[in-house]
Amino acid sequence: MGCRNIGHRRAPFGTPFAWHVAIAVWMLMWVPAVDWTATPAAASLPPASGRAIESADQGRAQNVAGKILVASRGLTDPNFAESVVLLTDHGAGGTVGLIVNARTTVPIAKFFGHLTLTKSSAEPAYFGGPVAPATALALVRSVQPVEGARRVAGDIHVVSTRERLEALLTAGRPPSEFRVYLGHAGWSPGQLQREMSLNAWHVADADAEVVFDANPDTIWLRQIRRAEALQAAVQLPTVRYWAPKR
Repeated sequence: MGCRNIGHRRAPFGTPFAWHVAIAVWMLMWVPAVDWTATPAAASLPPASGRAIESADQGRAQNVAGKILVASRGLTDPNFAESVVLLTDHGAGGTVGLIVNARTTVPIAKFFGHLTLTKSSAEPAYFGGPVAPATALALVRSVQPVEGARRVAGDIHVVSTRERLEALLTAGRPPSEFRVYLGHAGWSPGQLQREMSLNAWHVADADAEVVFDANPDTIWLRQIRRAEALQAAVQLPTVRYWAPKR
């Protein structure tokens, strides 16, 4: 994502989010199957315990792995406009995340045709980001450790191996606990920090209720209103109440 895309232009199709999802569907329709040779394995991702980054919202250094980014109203890059991103990894090599509110109309089964059709595979795939759209990652919600997965935050775990992802698909987990993402978001070292300095993103702690929300199409609007309300509350001057003398 380039910082020059931060502005106040309106995107086609009525809203930036509609254009965003339209791009995602178009990209995924051209993906015949998952390219497991290019899917980032957990061992090759930047360590989740990576270095701190300066947050524009909080004005202090923090480790952004396990955080959620909420796109500001002025961010119009069609890949990220009105997006909510779970940051799964942050380290010296950069930052990796998954857009969690770009649900497409393309069923997961399209990319896993060799598997027995289950309720999970009939669910729509999510567009995780513009980087390597032929690759797949999954998020699992569980209070217990998940075999073959790595905990991102709280009860949110990321799965990056073919064997484990396909096992979860055939197990038929519901979308409230399991979602598959094609592609991911990525930032080179220092890039996300620069975007934060331009107020492109609001930052919040990861919450499974947000990541696995039953109505992903409205997540951004609800989260941006909450972020703006909190920001306004912080910026309000302190009011001292006093009683006049009689």
